Amino acid sequence: MNRSPSFSLRYGLDAPYVVACILAVGTLLLGVAAYFWVSAPAYFNPWELLWPLSFLLVGGWMLLYSGCIKLRHRYTLLRLADVRAGDKVLDVGTGLGLLAVAAAMLGADVVALDMWSVWDLSGNGRAGLERNAREEGVQLRVVEGDARSLPFPDSTFDAVVSNFVVHNIRGREDRKRAVAEMWRALRPGGILLISDIHHVGEYAQQLRPYAESLCIWRYFHTFPFSQVLVARKPQ
Repeated sequence: MNRSPSFSLRYGLDAPYVVACILAVGTLLLGVAAYFWVSAPAYFNPWELLWPLSFLLVGGWMLLYSGCIKLRHRYTLLRLADVRAGDKVLDVGTGLGLLAVAAAMLGADVVALDMWSVWDLSGNGRAGLERNAREEGVQLRVVEGDARSLPFPDSTFDAVVSNFVVHNIRGREDRKRAVAEMWRALRPGGILLISDIHHVGEYAQQLRPYAESLCIWRYFHTFPFSQVLVARKPQ
């Protein structure tokens, strides 16, 4: 059941330093434009507002995504992964538990794994994840680990999900290792879902020879625009 609030940053502000820089630049440029508008109106060109307003619009969109859009979009991802009550689910790169907590709210048995980086997400950390789980009234298992070497046996999970994570792994070979590890941990008939902003075609090329079915969905309301790979493992 979707119980998302209308706006909340409990699951962190994505790319917080980028958002801060974009909004700061937009505010500075708007201030400069306003100064020339007041001090020399005869020479002021309204088109000079285009750049500051563009920066502020992008920054605002990023803020809206973090506080509102992603809270709803996560249920779209879990539906694509066919997550149901009783399923064993692994969330790779869980962050503050955006997908993990929502899957647990649906009744799944969830393992949340991450190494946690505050550069990628404001307030990121195990304590924040556990706080969100408590506040949502769910329980999940939290594991600190690397996506390139998952500490789970083969064929453990009914669904493995990952959102905006794999592109942060530098090097194609390391990304391939992470995708292979997620596929290894998936049970026959299970679904691997990777939502990302780069390299999705690369993941698809790697998995296509092994998947029973594979499709890619594109979303333009996320920021940045995202692609979602959904691959089912053969029985």
